[in-house]
Amino acid sequence: MLQGSSLLTIRITRILPHIIDAFLLLSGIVLLIQYYREFYNFDWLLLKLFVIVLYIFSGAIALRYGHTATIRITALFVSWLFLAIIVILAITRPVSIF
Repeated sequence: MLQGSSLLTIRITRILPHIIDAFLLLSGIVLLIQYYREFYNFDWLLLKLFVIVLYIFSGAIALRYGHTATIRITALFVSWLFLAIIVILAITRPVSIF
């Protein structure tokens, strides 16, 4: 990503992030479908799905669409922050966020 690693030429290292992101998003959508009738009680789940989408976008900027190294590094740290928020929301499941 930043130093031109030879791992970037291997096909699985280019495909695996997309598989992981799709799995995260799909698992969130499945949870939302399971709790469809009571989704207003699970605002943490809606926030988690929103943060997953932000995580995917910031990861895409960090891995592909960042034009300079500064943008890529900033997007990398932002995506780590979003990942931490996702984990905290999954563990704590706060009753009310707003």
